Amino acid sequence: MWVREKFLAHEGLMSKKIVHSHTAVEHAENHPGRINVDTGAYS
Repeated sequence: MWVREKFLAHEGLMSKKIVHSHTAVEHAENHPGRINVDTGAYS
């Protein structure tokens, strides 16, 4: 059931804007179909 790489590599729009985490980045990322809000604040 793991779709991480396929999900992160997806380009373009999805039926809804997806907000996710579990992929730490320096700053929140706003992509056409998703927003990554994981800034590693736990570390």
